[in-house]
Amino acid sequence: MVGERRREADDALRHRGAGLEESLVGGLGGLGRAVEPSPSTLDHTFVLQTTEPAGMDAVSIEVLTAQPAAPLQLANQVLPSVGLCVAPHVRECGTKPPPYQHNGDRFVPPPSRSVGLSRTSLASRGRMSEPPLHAEHEVSSAVPSLRALRRAAAPDVFARGEEYFAQERVRGLVVDPGGAAAATVRGSADYRVRLSLERGALSATCTCPFAADRGFCKHAVAAALTWRERSHGGEISAREGASRDRGDELQTILAAHPKGDLVNMLLEIANEDDALRDRLLLRASREGAFDIATYKRAIRHAVATGGGIPYREATDYANRVEEVVRAVAELARRGHAAETIELAEYFLAALERRIGDVDDSDGLIGGIVEQLCDLHLAGCRKAQPDPVRLARRLFHWELTSENGVFAGAVTRYAGVLGKDGVAAYRAAAEEEWMKVRRLGPGDDTKERYGERFRITEVMKALARHDHDVDALVAVLARDLSSSYSFVEIAQVLQEAAEHDRALEWAERGVAAFPEADPRLRDLLAEEYARCARHDDALRVMWAEFSERPYLEAYQKLKRRADRTGSWPDWRAKALALVRERIDGSRRSGRGARWHDRTDHSGLVRLLLWESNFEAAWHEAQQGGCSGDLWLALAQRREREHPEDALAVYRSLLEPALAPKNDAAYAEATALLRKMRDLLQRAGHRGEFADELVAVRAAHRRKRNFMRMLDVLE
Repeated sequence: MVGERRREADDALRHRGAGLEESLVGGLGGLGRAVEPSPSTLDHTFVLQTTEPAGMDAVSIEVLTAQPAAPLQLANQVLPSVGLCVAPHVRECGTKPPPYQHNGDRFVPPPSRSVGLSRTSLASRGRMSEPPLHAEHEVSSAVPSLRALRRAAAPDVFARGEEYFAQERVRGLVVDPGGAAAATVRGSADYRVRLSLERGALSATCTCPFAADRGFCKHAVAAALTWRERSHGGEISAREGASRDRGDELQTILAAHPKGDLVNMLLEIANEDDALRDRLLLRASREGAFDIATYKRAIRHAVATGGGIPYREATDYANRVEEVVRAVAELARRGHAAETIELAEYFLAALERRIGDVDDSDGLIGGIVEQLCDLHLAGCRKAQPDPVRLARRLFHWELTSENGVFAGAVTRYAGVLGKDGVAAYRAAAEEEWMKVRRLGPGDDTKERYGERFRITEVMKALARHDHDVDALVAVLARDLSSSYSFVEIAQVLQEAAEHDRALEWAERGVAAFPEADPRLRDLLAEEYARCARHDDALRVMWAEFSERPYLEAYQKLKRRADRTGSWPDWRAKALALVRERIDGSRRSGRGARWHDRTDHSGLVRLLLWESNFEAAWHEAQQGGCSGDLWLALAQRREREHPEDALAVYRSLLEPALAPKNDAAYAEATALLRKMRDLLQRAGHRGEFADELVAVRAAHRRKRNFMRMLDVLE
């Protein structure tokens, strides 16, 4: 498909006659200089092929001229002036393109070469092995450049986006001439992408989880590439071409109808489609007399769930809701700040009632809630509502919302609330705080959640707003039912450089909870070390390792022991404890904890971390270990003991295939590849071929696995 698309683009690039002037002026003008050759010379086709400095996109320019020297003149006179390193090629008929040589200040052709009619192409970087469609428009300010797109997206993300683009997963592309576009991209679900181009920089939002966590996603890449293609007059799929034809036909039909008939037709459709009716009414309200009831009706219709929204319908539901959010945002931009505040709160209340009906695994509704909160804050900054009333409403929201609506309001709204608003907020919070009872070690922790948790967060925010360490410690000390409560208090005191108090609270926590949170022991050991009480720090770390004899605790113990030069003794003691636990587990038939293993995995893991590979191999041989450790051991033995590694890979093959899914097949294929490489290095290529035949015979019904094995032939 890509090859066909490229060939059609090449045909489209061919200009004749005066069209050259338009092509070159449009393509090179953005580079800083227009070229206007005489149309009378346009007889033959040559191509300038350029290379680019690091960080720039390749530029491909087609030149139509009867003068073989013209490409060189263009290279020497135009492109170097804009900072491009140019290497032109003119292909002779049936020969390879002769490179032009640079003599220090210009390009010169090789001697005695006649020039014929043909084309040459440009090899660009990355996955595109041929020039991008209409690359001469790369610098257009209204279309995202490949350079801007590569800056925005990581290389692997760009590659996946190219695949989505080639698979034509983008639909419903709408382009705003001001430098923005929106589209829906089909992935595991339908995702809505919005692109914005400002001063050459490309930004994007997408409703997919990746975009929320890591930014520019593959869906945004696919949408941007589609935007480029459409803007450059590129290929349109048959389906979209047919749709465009139908759209043109429909426009002709509608234009021929009397206005009254069209109004009646639209009313009839709108009466059957709530979403369309709301859109029409919102537009009428926006362009005419403002009617807040129209917006509230649209909000109610948008958030309605009909009893439940499953995961596969969540994206469409979120898109429907977000469309009304955009209408509210447009209202805010038109200066209706007070109305925006009211509508945002109305919207949030409606969503609160319905959000439990939606499978929001991708966090789409959570993102919409954040948008509404941002609109609310922006509206408050402009409208400056009564600060006391606003404070009371915000506090009520924080106390009752199960979805964190307006969480941390005293911090976010401090500038809007002012002194009077914060005072009202504090009074309401302290009144509620008085109802919260103290919890100590051993008390029931069920009531720590829900409303108690929310009022605690409010009080913590108030203390931080006041920069009052003692007040913050007092809030945290209201609930000492878990060892982590002591961690939080000690961390607050550490940040305030009150280390003596931090040590005191850490000691209290460890005393109250013998099986303490590891973070509490870490903190206590850190404070002991700060006081040069290294023996006490080691004692704490040994207690941690004794309770959890795993790699992380082993590493912590070593760090503390190294400070006193006593690691050899502590190491011997630690390994002896691990052996003792293994023996006890074997005698009882199970580990001390449900996830403990009865083999030598624990010892092997510790020894591998120490790079004690021979000892780790010995322990694995003696008592066995988990598959991931066997794999790590085999990789370490490939060079000096390939027969050991080969035996491990063979033993892991069948267990790897047990899940019977593509991930398992990929893992098994990777093992076979390792076996092949080892046997080939040993000169036993035929032995692997026999093994592969046997694997195919044993698993011939696993068709996906059979296809994966083809790469090993």
